[in-house]
Amino acid sequence: MTDSGEALRKLPKGRWIGGTSVYLVTEKGGCVDRENLFVTEREGITDSRIEHRLPEALPELGKDRFDNGMSMILIPAFSKAHAQFAIDGACHTGLFDPPRMGLVTGMQLDDLGKVTPKVFDGCNGSVHEEGAMLMHVSLPADRTAAL
Repeated sequence: MTDSGEALRKLPKGRWIGGTSVYLVTEKGGCVDRENLFVTEREGITDSRIEHRLPEALPELGKDRFDNGMSMILIPAFSKAHAQFAIDGACHTGLFDPPRMGLVTGMQLDDLGKVTPKVFDGCNGSVHEEGAMLMHVSLPADRTAAL
């Protein structure tokens, strides 16, 4: 889920992760939206694990993944985690073993220097400006993730 941060702070706790971004691509093309919450739903998930990893733990991104599943990752722009992942990420052992999708969270450029990009842990309500938020999901044995 993504939005400017306002709606994410108000959501009830649950099994979700989110990040700030007002720049989005929709079926109508690119847009800037400070009002709406954008949600990506995944069907057929049998289990999930949510975790927050600090920059020094990023080389072990695949450690807690499911054997048959995929992982979603959100990293705040301009953070140490963002720089570390951009520079060293391709060298992380097993990085591409599970299908993995993600996004670098952000904020409106008019707010640069006033607002920082964030990631949210829906399970406990925590908000982070540093580190990566991950959701590992498992799929039924008869399904395979492909991105």
